[in-house]
Formats: sequence, structure tokens, C-alpha cells
Amino acid sequence: MKKLILYTLIIQFCTSCAVSGLRKNQFIEASQKANKNHQNIENVGARVSCYPPYDLSFMVSVIVPLPPIIPIWFVNKNESTLYIDTTSTIAKVTIQEYNSHNEIEVKKYKTYNYYTIPINCNNLDNAILKVTVINSDNTTYTLPDYRLSYSSELDMGWDYYQ
Repeated sequence: MKKLILYTLIIQFCTSCAVSGLRKNQFIEASQKANKNHQNIENVGARVSCYPPYDLSFMVSVIVPLPPIIPIWFVNKNESTLYIDTTSTIAKVTIQEYNSHNEIEVKKYKTYNYYTIPINCNNLDNAILKVTVINSDNTTYTLPDYRLSYSSELDMGWDYYQ
């Protein structure tokens, strides 16, 4: 009976593992810049989110979750997805880099109001977001420029896999 318990414990330890990871959750806030030439438009605005989280490191161990010390930051794509939430249909989205007139390429993603950009979210700090929408009466409006501000927080987690 002791051998059976010992074999069961050995098999359990060999077939399960603990995985821990460290990632940086990225946040984008959009605040409207003052624009004197803008018309007063009711019920039109935008909220912006940025995906995916930026994976930094991980660790796999047999029994106890260990601190994530193996770096994996290089596997992240140099691409981000913006989610722009509006009450109107979006016609066009452009992003202008901070302190320049260069525009960042923005592509429509497969799903509603998601847009891909070829840079990481942390490069969007102080950039200007320009959104053109089509209202319910089929009128095209350019929303006031949004100043984007970037923030992040580290998130460490672990789990057991069997």
C-alpha cells in the first residue's frame, strides 16, 4: 500500500506543474483637447482602450510556484489594438505622434470598433487621436482631438496545470 501511495505521488508530481508569470497591463486614457472651432455635438464622444497586455517574464516549476525570472518580453508583437467606444458609427481614425506631424497608420480590425496600430501602446503617450464619426442623421462630424495618456501596472499571477 505504501508503494502505491508513493507511486501515485510521484506520478502526480511528474504530471502537474506550477506556472507563474509577470505582465504589464497597459491603459490609455483619452481626454479632449480644447478646440475653439468645434461645434457643440451632443451624445458623441469616445473612450479608448489598449490591448494586449505586455508579457515580461515567466517560470515553470514542479511543485511550488517560483518567481517569474525567465524573460519573454521579446515574444510580444510590436502591435497593439485600440478599442474606441462611441455612440456613433466611426468613419475614420487617425493618430498623430507627439511633437510631430507624422501620422501613425491605423487599420480597421476584424470586429466592431477595434483598430490595429503598428506600435506598442506605450508609444502613444501624449499622441493625438482624431476620430470622424457618422451620426444617426448621416451627418459626418470630426470629434474634438483627444490627447492620449499612457499608464501601466505590473500584474503577477500563477496557476497549477495538470
